[in-house]
Order: sequence, then structure tokens, then C-alpha cells
Amino acid sequence: MNLQAYANHRKAHNLIGQTRVSVLRAINTGRLEEPAVRREGRGWVIDPALADEQWATRTGISVNNPRPPAAVVSSPRRQASTAPHPPAPGGPSYAEARRAREVYRAERERLELMKAKAELVLAADVKQEASRLARQVRDLLLIIPNRLAAKLAGMTDQDQVRSELQAEIESALRGLADA
Repeated sequence: MNLQAYANHRKAHNLIGQTRVSVLRAINTGRLEEPAVRREGRGWVIDPALADEQWATRTGISVNNPRPPAAVVSSPRRQASTAPHPPAPGGPSYAEARRAREVYRAERERLELMKAKAELVLAADVKQEASRLARQVRDLLLIIPNRLAAKLAGMTDQDQVRSELQAEIESALRGLADA
């Protein structure tokens, strides 16, 4: 069956891709390939059963379900722009690549929504805040010896020294918690 006959076959079965151009585009984008389609001279020879099966598995359109799900419907121009070349041998099919792209897009939109709801923060912001807090802890702890040195130098009771140090450390940590 040639290109035009296959387009007429799709039209007779009320399938999307009813023109000679849409069938040629399906071949060029890799939705139809060997063994369903083969080059013979200057034209194409198409096995309609295999071609229908490839078309269905690679675009979400089948003979039993001529209308694809809403996420799969797009114009032939859009399909051509998303997969301008046939997939590399052993690479993902058109449908697999499209599915992966949709999963990635949905995940990106989910993350953007979480960020907008303030459920998600940037890692750089978290690192910056952690660094700020670490510096503040360091500064508060390093100032304790300077503040207590004179007071502790005159003390001889170990429990009193421990109590003063404890109180100063707790004071510094409370100040940090309030900040």
C-alpha cells in the first residue's frame, strides 16, 4: 500500500492522520518505521496493520480508540517540532520520549507550586541561613570567656564556676533561639 492509499485507509477508519502529509510526517518523526514502512524506489510501501499498531503505540491513538487522551492531542506541526528526527536505534520511541517530557513538565510544575506555597525553599537559601546561624553560635560562644574571665578568676568554688558558665551558655542559647 502506498502513502496515499494508507492515508485513505486511516480516513476510512476515522483515525487521526488522514492526509498524505500527516502519514509522511509520521514516517519522518519515527512514529512509523521498519518493518511497517519501507522505501521502495521513490515511494513508500506501507503495511497498514503494522503501521496502525506503531502509530497507536507511539502516539496514543488506536483503531478502537480513535481519539487520544487530552494530554496526547496536538497538532501535526507540534508533533513534528517535538520529534524532528526518528529515534536512534535502541533509543526511546516517540511515545516514550513524549511521556518522559510530560512527566518532567508535571514535576517541574509541582515544584513551582510548592515553592509558591512556601512549602519548598531553594537549597542556596537554606545554606545561607545555616551559615548565618553557625556564625551567630560561634560568636556567642567565643564571647563567653571574655565576659566571664574577670569574674571567674576570683572564684575558688568549682560549683560556683560551673553555675556561672552554665548560666552564661544558657543565656547565649536563649538569645540564639529568640533571634
